[in-house]
Amino acid sequence: SHGMLHLLELVFHNLTSADLRAVRLVNSVWFGLVQQLIHHGELSYLSNRWKQGEPKVDKLQCKRERSVCTVTSLAVDDRSIAAGLGSSGKIEVWDRRKMTREVEMAGHKEGIYTLQLGRFVLISGGEDGKVRVWSRKTGEELAVLDHHTYIVWSVKLHENLLVTASYDCTVCYLRIQESEIAFESSLEEKIQGPWEWADALYLGDQGGIIVVHDEETFQLQVWSVKQREIITKLVGHTDEVHAVEVKGSALVSGSSDRRILLWNWRTGRCLAAFEGHEGKIWSLGLHRTRIASGGRFGEVRVWEYPQLEQLVQKNDQQVPENSSSVPGNSGQVHMNSSTVSENSALVPENSSTVPENSAQAFKNSSIVPENSSTVPDNSAPAHENSSKVPVIIKESRPLLFHPKSTSVSVLHIDSFCLVTGDGLASLIQWDFWYPQTSLSPCNKYCTPVPDPLLSNQI
Repeated sequence: SHGMLHLLELVFHNLTSADLRAVRLVNSVWFGLVQQLIHHGELSYLSNRWKQGEPKVDKLQCKRERSVCTVTSLAVDDRSIAAGLGSSGKIEVWDRRKMTREVEMAGHKEGIYTLQLGRFVLISGGEDGKVRVWSRKTGEELAVLDHHTYIVWSVKLHENLLVTASYDCTVCYLRIQESEIAFESSLEEKIQGPWEWADALYLGDQGGIIVVHDEETFQLQVWSVKQREIITKLVGHTDEVHAVEVKGSALVSGSSDRRILLWNWRTGRCLAAFEGHEGKIWSLGLHRTRIASGGRFGEVRVWEYPQLEQLVQKNDQQVPENSSSVPGNSGQVHMNSSTVSENSALVPENSSTVPENSAQAFKNSSIVPENSSTVPDNSAPAHENSSKVPVIIKESRPLLFHPKSTSVSVLHIDSFCLVTGDGLASLIQWDFWYPQTSLSPCNKYCTPVPDPLLSNQI
């Protein structure tokens, strides 16, 4: 049995990432075999490729109706990449094997905020307050759901459960049935949240939690949706937060203060701070031991944090039993805080608001009291640092392919690949499964890319 697995692993190494994704779709047995290979690889050769290997880079150019056309939403699975375009509200779906455009959808005229890929359908939410359902095969609109009254900023699909969230401060739970030509849904529950939810940035995959941003204090609040209570408050950022991503007990947040903070959202502890971005951080993703971030000046960075995996594996985002709520007030309503401004791609920013001394920044932001580094925390899990002072991490891998004039507004990270989208309607797929032709560290993608608009004028 071990010999057969070793032989199978040798065969898999001759396949492309697109081939492996296709093999995973055959059945549960093949899915398990590929996952076993990935698990082994991420601890050895695949991990090394992420750190210093040369990725295969594919650029997908969506149709741009204006000079600035931001990719405001992204959905990725083993077959396709779906992108929602902010200025036009249209949706484009690309084949990940052929790197060709599969289908276009009319989308939402006023703008699109969120996408999810199902087996047969694509589901979108937009500024028109509607949830729209599209056939992945034909692009035909199969259904329009109007259970919200304002902008739909998040849709999440988990098996036959669809969860949607709107800036009308409601979260809805629907049971669905999908096929290539039909879609049916029934509204099971609609929760009217408090007005603070109008500043929400993240909705849990099954609708268990919602993460809200206070634009006055820059703190994050993790709410139980069904109990309508605050579970924890995350205090640490010194400027507006634009991106939040959650997996298991791990929560990462990115801000205009140019820092990424890693939290255990269940305990409210800040475990690490990642520093190195030149400008604001607009997009985040996490997978096993890696965090990917995108921001101003076309920056994409990948960070390694081995302790992350144990947090991520706690994959239940539902509210723990007997959890105590934390009272608190939110800031003013800011309807558009989770998306990149259409004009942000070409506007320079003043990033001087971040204190130069990182330790002083944490002290001022009330994450830790003075002298807290001398106090052991016996309640911390084994995978968390024993000190209450967050670890400062400055080492990352830059991946500079997007032009410096734009912002990286969305991204997706998985075992093989990183997919990023920007304010020029461009998508980049970075494939780290790609065979390596050199044992030397890759030095590409470390230099900022000039503005193509300016280059054309020369």
